[in-house]
Amino acid sequence: MLYSTYNKDKTSIVIRDITKRKMAEERLKRRKESYSLLIDTLPDGICLLDENLQTIYLNKPMLKMIDMNKKSGFDNYGIKEIIKLTSDEENIFFKKLKSVIQNNKSMLFLNKQILSKTLGNIEVEINALPFSIDGNSRYVMLIIKDLTDKRIGELVEKELYEKIEIDKVKTEFFTNMSHELKTPLNVIFSSNQLLESVYKSGKVNDYNENINNHIELVKKNSYRLQRLINNIIDLTKLESGFYKLNLSKTNIINLVEDLFMKIERFAQIKNINLVFDTESEEINMIIDESEIERVMLNLLSNCIKFTPENETISMNIYEFDSSIAISIRNSGVGIPKDKLKIIFDEFSQVDETLSRNTEGSGIGLSIVKKIIELHNGSITVDSEENEFTEFTIVLNKYEFNDKEIKENKAIYNIDEKINIEFSDIYY
Repeated sequence: MLYSTYNKDKTSIVIRDITKRKMAEERLKRRKESYSLLIDTLPDGICLLDENLQTIYLNKPMLKMIDMNKKSGFDNYGIKEIIKLTSDEENIFFKKLKSVIQNNKSMLFLNKQILSKTLGNIEVEINALPFSIDGNSRYVMLIIKDLTDKRIGELVEKELYEKIEIDKVKTEFFTNMSHELKTPLNVIFSSNQLLESVYKSGKVNDYNENINNHIELVKKNSYRLQRLINNIIDLTKLESGFYKLNLSKTNIINLVEDLFMKIERFAQIKNINLVFDTESEEINMIIDESEIERVMLNLLSNCIKFTPENETISMNIYEFDSSIAISIRNSGVGIPKDKLKIIFDEFSQVDETLSRNTEGSGIGLSIVKKIIELHNGSITVDSEENEFTEFTIVLNKYEFNDKEIKENKAIYNIDEKINIEFSDIYY
């Protein structure tokens, strides 16, 4: 400051201590930086507006939503370039944002859309909050939540619920249908047995064995229908978790070898050679004997069906420290590579032509897999088209004591069981 005394010019210097102001500015700067770092770590998009509703800050998730590079700046990037609004919506929206500052009260905006440069319109939920840093400046903080994942989750949940309902209806239908089919099937069985009894008594003259052939035809197809009904009922039980195993101590070598030998009469018709080999003479396992028999018969019936004449079916049992492996291999048509991954799916067919070379519902292998898994085991398949197919079952060994050992008291005719499982084999 320049002043004059007795016609002499002099200079006056005023010195003020601004340390506190600088420290306050520095604290404010650090606070803003801290707020910025904190806001950047939030998962939701944050858009900070000043009193004039001009954009002054966008956090990293917000920049990612609108696909914008922070280095390019957003000084001229207004709220209208971020949120999709019609002319009528725009006026109402800005009035509400003004009221957030004036009334110091938050406000929620549902089902809005933001504009992304590459992703198009993104459905969001916006929460507007009054915000202050230094106690004087007032801002509006927009918390923008991307609803894309939420909507996808809702759609997935809806589809899952619909699938569960459809499966429930399907299960009830198959169960009811199976039980309804059992009644007429029993009548057919009984009538055929009566006719067979009369025939065997010699009271009926049979020329060229026509009557006997028809009796056997009805019996075979009755067994086939019974197998289908049993499979459908058991499949619904397995899927709903109501299928229980009757575990007992069993020498699995004797069980498998006896079954393998009992199918010889079916193999002889096609002149198929049967080969059985095992590393051990006795392996005691905790299994459901009846269900393992069912698994073996299903796999063996498939081998008979798909093995050409004069070829070989071999079965091997290998023992390891904590498990055993049962291999069933046949030479023949094999399975295409693209079918191997669906071979255990319900109702899947390897041969999908209208006139399949072999008959079947596509349920059997699915049940086989589920039964083996109930035993905490596994089943795999390997095949080369026009070469071979090999199924391998792995069952774990378990320690057992006298209290765990149960006697298998199940009463059934194994020959009839074989007839049922082999009922869809035609020559």
